[in-house]
This record gives sequence, C-alpha cells and structure tokens, in this order.
Amino acid sequence: MIISLPLLTLVTTLAVFPRSLSASELKVRNLDEDETPPHHGCQGLLDDSQPPQKKLVGIEYESVTDTDYRVQNEMGPTAAKCINGFAGGYPCDRVDLLSVMDLSDLGNCGLGGTSVKGNDVWGWTDEKNDDEYALMGTRQGIVFIRITDPLNPVCVGGLPTSPSTWMDIKTYTGGSDDDMKLAVIGSESKNFGVYFFDLDRLKDAALGSTFQEDFEFTGVSNSHNVFINNDSGYGYFVGSSTCQGGLVVMEMTTGNSAGCFSGD
Repeated sequence: MIISLPLLTLVTTLAVFPRSLSASELKVRNLDEDETPPHHGCQGLLDDSQPPQKKLVGIEYESVTDTDYRVQNEMGPTAAKCINGFAGGYPCDRVDLLSVMDLSDLGNCGLGGTSVKGNDVWGWTDEKNDDEYALMGTRQGIVFIRITDPLNPVCVGGLPTSPSTWMDIKTYTGGSDDDMKLAVIGSESKNFGVYFFDLDRLKDAALGSTFQEDFEFTGVSNSHNVFINNDSGYGYFVGSSTCQGGLVVMEMTTGNSAGCFSGD
C-alpha cells in the first residue's frame, strides 16, 4: 500500500482493495491471544495483503531494472520522477516520488531490528521549528520519522508497544498553555489501552532512539479508532469492548475518563 503524506510517500506492504465480501467468504485468520477479531472489512484487506516488497527505486533497483531509471538523474537517493506512468517501478499519475522507506528501515529504528508490518500512519508538524514528522504504526510499535527534508527522511526512533495488527494514531496539541503535544495511540488488541507519547521529546533525541510511553490510559481495553478534538480537549475512542463499541471519552488535559456512550 502506498501511503501519501505531505512531502513524502512511504511504501509499506502492498495491498489490494477487494470487492465486497460476504461473511461466509471471509477467511478466519489465526489470532494471537491478545487480539480481538478484526472488522470484516479489515479482514478482507488482511486476506488480500502481500508480503513486504523491495524498494523499486534506489541503487539496488537501478542494478536490476531494464528501464532508464538512474539515481544520479533524480532529486534524491530514493526519488523518482513520474515518467510515462511510472516513478521508478511504482505506478504514478503526474506525481513525483520524493523518497521511500521500506519496512526493514522501520524495524531497524528503535524497535530492535525486528521484522515489522505496517498498520497506520499519521502526521505532525512542530510549530516551534516547522519540523515535520510521520508517525508510522507497525505491529511492534510506533516509528517517528522526520520528513522536514522530504528527499532525505530521517528515522528518529521507535516506541515499542504490545503487539498489534491494527492501530490508530492521532495527535493532541493543547492544554492551558497550548504546550501539550501528544501522540495518542489506540489498538484493537485486547488490554492494549491507549499509549501517550510527548512529541517534544523528538526534537533532541539521538537518532535511532528507543522510547517509552509517557503514560497509559487504561479506561479503555481496546479501540478501533481514535478521534481528538483539540478545541474542547476531549479524546474519543470508538469500537471498544469496554463500552459495547460506543464512545469512550477522555479529558486530555487530566488523563481522566469522562464516561462513555454506548447508545450509538
């Protein structure tokens, strides 16, 4: 799946969006003990997913391709102009590729060199210095990638979490002095809770750092999606077994539960 962010394209596992599948057609995947069965639509994507692919740009690709792609002719080491419907080996439509980081790059950044699978991506801009970041979810945790220079993305570090096939990442910026900058990480895995990470830590971190979460909200066991209202200061976690699939609400500035609404 090619996931587009401002100024960057991250290439993760190739996925094909399937036709609508009936419940009887969906294959049951072997689940770890800490996982709940995924939504039927998500299961369809899992069934049609492909193994991680090698980069179709860069020096290694140049050595095997029979096209005119040459790294020296591009803007960066994994960049590719969109020419005749292809940027390197990737299909394109009038959009140039600026850089690629594959899953092996992510696993070697603060996650112990493990083999990872991608599951979500979000973006955040540090308004103090205009640095831009991609927050990439993997089965083993979150990877923080600085994309201020989109031709040369830099992996700052990783936050290991409980194993999770499905994550959702959002950011909260607020508080009384507008100085809270948090990554908020939910998952469908049972008893995952919600992880919170202070994004200010990225500014001075050594590259390749392994981080720990700043705190964890246990008022929800698992969740399918996370929604943050920066103006009101509330976070909403949906698809949780804690509240019959309804909204679990949290006050972001205090970390306290504000109740839940199961009547949707």
